[in-house]
Amino acid sequence: MNVPKQDGDIFIVRKKYAFTFTKPKVRTIIIADIYAGNICVICFHTDGAGSDKNKYKLRFNYSGIHVLHIFLACLHVFNLVKGDNYYALFYNASNDIGEYQEDNKRYSAYGTFFERYLPDYNNYKVLGSLKLNIQGFYHSNHPHVEQVTAFYEQFMQEVMRDLNTEDPEK
Repeated sequence: MNVPKQDGDIFIVRKKYAFTFTKPKVRTIIIADIYAGNICVICFHTDGAGSDKNKYKLRFNYSGIHVLHIFLACLHVFNLVKGDNYYALFYNASNDIGEYQEDNKRYSAYGTFFERYLPDYNNYKVLGSLKLNIQGFYHSNHPHVEQVTAFYEQFMQEVMRDLNTEDPEK
């Protein structure tokens, strides 16, 4: 479902999907923000957990199979968004609340997952920052490479700004 834009939102459209795992019964919300230049930012959180400011930083002790299914659902959402077009995919592997670690476990897990499961991965270019735990992929045939690299620079600045905020909930 499409989510209405709020003041300050720069994406073109935000799509919201729900994934429910049966054991334990947990619902995960997957958000896909679509930007100009065929760019998609994927994030997810557990439904009902945390506040708007910290819901992406809460850690749950899910089993490996549960996490794999969430990642597969995120990849499915990305494939729905891109269809037959070339899209760039970005994500931020957030640190836990009150913790900062370069190259955290989430970043490593996401990178390994996409390397194994993203179709045609060898034809994707990778942009990323171990320091900020962000990564992006775009196909070598992507028609808007300049927009993708400019978006990556902006995305890095936004993540840095969030890391340097005084707000303990962010």
